[in-house]
Amino acid sequence: MKIRPSDISFAHKSYLEQKKPPKTGFGEMLKKMVSDVDNLSKTSQVMTQSAINGAPVEAHDVMISVEETRLAFDLMLEVRNKLIEAYRELMQMRM
Repeated sequence: MKIRPSDISFAHKSYLEQKKPPKTGFGEMLKKMVSDVDNLSKTSQVMTQSAINGAPVEAHDVMISVEETRLAFDLMLEVRNKLIEAYRELMQMRM
């Protein structure tokens, strides 16, 4: 049995043809984060209001939605706090 070396041009070609994700900046990432937290908050409010109005909504689904929103908001606040802290540290640097 003779083993032939494999042709890597196919692998190289497929690697080059892969779609690269669009490069987004840090600002775009923050906008998306705020938008996601807002959407979670709206969903949570709708579920909570539905439960209050007597719609057939499971209590654990409402609690999970509220907790997910709280955690996302806390994460967003921590990112904001770290950004402010980094900005203040940069402003205090001497040139």
